[in-house]
Amino acid sequence: MEMKYIKYEKYGFALIPDLGDDPSHAKLSRLFGEERVESAGFVRIKNGKPECYGRSGSLGKSSKPEDSELLAKQFGLGEENGNG
Repeated sequence: MEMKYIKYEKYGFALIPDLGDDPSHAKLSRLFGEERVESAGFVRIKNGKPECYGRSGSLGKSSKPEDSELLAKQFGLGEENGNG
């Protein structure tokens, strides 16, 4: 299942199932108030690891190349945990 994600400067990643246009990335971001959004897009699991891609039109933010690795670390999926 693909998911939408937002990466916040302070909180890290927030994920929600991609159910189409609603809820939008912008609606999700309002849950965290004025917290700064660093990147946003979509994520899927590929070969047991998250793969971040795309962009959020509602936030005007794109995924960043390092997001996949950072998301894996946030959820304990990195090689240092023996899951690589």
